[in-house]
Amino acid sequence: MNGHVSTLSSNVRRSGIARLGAGFSLIALAALAGVSATSQQSSAQSAKALKSERQIPPLQEPIEIATDIQQPTLLHADITPLGALQTPGAARGGAACPPPVVTYSSADFGGGTFVLQAGFVEGEMAGISIVADPAEFPIIVRTTEMILAQQNATVTTTTHWSILVWEGTPDTGNLVATFSSDDVILPHAVMPPGTNGLNIQVTVDPTDPDQIVVQNNGSDTFSVAYRIDQHNNPPTAPCNFGLTQAACCPPPTNSNAFPTTDTPVPNNPNFPTQNWLYCLPGCTPAGFVCPGGWHRFSNLGAFRPSGDWNIRVTYEPFDCPDEPFGACCFSNGTCTDDFLINCNNQGGSFQGDGTDCNVEGCPDPVGACCFFPQDPPGPAGATCALETEAECATRNDPGSGMFSVWSGPGVQCVGTSCPDSLGACCFSDNNCVTLSFGNCGVAGGNFQGIDTDCNTFVCNPFGACCMPDGSCTDEFETDCATLGGTFQGHEVFCEPGLCPQPVGACCLANGNCINEIEANCIAIPGATWQGMGTDCGDADMNGTADDCEKNPAVGACCLESGSCIIDSQPNCEGIPNATYAGHGTTCDDCTTCPADIADSNGPGQDGLVNVFDLLELLSNWNTNGNGADIAAPFDNVDVFDLLDLLGFWSPTPCP
Repeated sequence: MNGHVSTLSSNVRRSGIARLGAGFSLIALAALAGVSATSQQSSAQSAKALKSERQIPPLQEPIEIATDIQQPTLLHADITPLGALQTPGAARGGAACPPPVVTYSSADFGGGTFVLQAGFVEGEMAGISIVADPAEFPIIVRTTEMILAQQNATVTTTTHWSILVWEGTPDTGNLVATFSSDDVILPHAVMPPGTNGLNIQVTVDPTDPDQIVVQNNGSDTFSVAYRIDQHNNPPTAPCNFGLTQAACCPPPTNSNAFPTTDTPVPNNPNFPTQNWLYCLPGCTPAGFVCPGGWHRFSNLGAFRPSGDWNIRVTYEPFDCPDEPFGACCFSNGTCTDDFLINCNNQGGSFQGDGTDCNVEGCPDPVGACCFFPQDPPGPAGATCALETEAECATRNDPGSGMFSVWSGPGVQCVGTSCPDSLGACCFSDNNCVTLSFGNCGVAGGNFQGIDTDCNTFVCNPFGACCMPDGSCTDEFETDCATLGGTFQGHEVFCEPGLCPQPVGACCLANGNCINEIEANCIAIPGATWQGMGTDCGDADMNGTADDCEKNPAVGACCLESGSCIIDSQPNCEGIPNATYAGHGTTCDDCTTCPADIADSNGPGQDGLVNVFDLLELLSNWNTNGNGADIAAPFDNVDVFDLLDLLGFWSPTPCP
């Protein structure tokens, strides 16, 4: 998410164009009257304790906790501001110009080490002030971000928050906008137990006529702050031997989330005059160094937070010229979303304003395609044309005596000597010989490309092939693709833990559902794994996962002694010489003829495998009910069950 960062004369870190929020999957969405909010959750990694943040008792150092967050979850909120544009009726139209992205933090907002300011109490605010070029005013605030985090939380935390914007500095400036979470329009910040981070990102829709517009009050400055309105578990009792009221006491660190700063080197903020802390009024015992109100970090002395707030702001000069923004395609087949002027300067092909690499994409790249007939004039008659790889491949038809090779994206015909170009030539026995393009075609080989080398090129790599069910076999790459597997690389062989195991719905005894691999699921007491390809989706919204409402993933386990138990497939297969009859089966299904699933009246057994069994199987197609799922994998009635039934087909009684 971060662009190139440089230091400006105004002493701020200001990055290049950033498409904020990319790469995060959407989990929840709420929309009302032009205001929408999305919240997500993600995992975090290890954490380590440092020192301390709020100065209670007097002369105590700040309560700071350094923690590692692999990737903060994104909480994104699109808002419609309360106020109108400063110039009545002057709604912005068209595309925006490249917006400056400003932060004082050296942290990676996509993940890394963050320092929790764990003494932050309800009502306090973390803010930054930004000095802009006077020519950029009035300014439109497009996006604000702040990293909120928790370490080793034992409960799910819910934090109420607000975002505020000022003209000038927050202590003396004019407050122009305030937005607060209510979990109806704007979501609260919610994180699961553990060590997690959340990027609270607030964005104003650029097409909305109402924007957060900041005028220049003569200071060339505007400010943004986040306020903690309500902690998940605020203190309820006084601290400091009863001298400090509960509202001023540090919240428990294992059940609350806190604003964060970056990790400084050395241990001082880089921009102490541009970082601000609002301390809660009425919390000033004797010797306390942060009286109520706004304070620059530079005024807090040794008791200030040790880094810069992890706050980032994207803004746009109000009167900047419109500049088209869209997909930019390059001759090598790559695509980036960029402004028209940047695309042209880089030699790309602009696909139009509003296009997107992930939606429209780019045309297939073209490159030099060399092709010639085997018969005279042979290689001497080779022709070169700029074509896509697929177009070039259609010319390669040894059966009709025509050979072709694609030289790669962006390779031009000028300077390409088709018949004399050397490269690896692979034959059907997987042998490789370095030949010219022309000679390889004549010899019946498959030319691998100009400048490829048999010393480094493998004609048909051999290695581990991971199947969708998590199993692994060592195969040639071409055979692996035919089997529907994923090739792991040449000479990378199967070993335990190499292949990812399939995830499916794990139905818990308490009625909940988690997506897990089978081994983890069956290790949970009372849990049932529903099979590969199932999930915890609840399409009917009745509070129970749809796949957990199907027949449980247990069935008849037919023992060698002739007796039977009802158990899961893994447990049954762990019993010597036991046979699992299928999900949802009963002990009546323990028969030497599992395909006998119906008689003339419907589900049942008549000792025959005939048209009644076939009709019963087809009536349960793509379900796992009525004992019709008779063949592995025991997930749904499918072609494997049909083939199994036909294998037992007999007009005479089953043995």
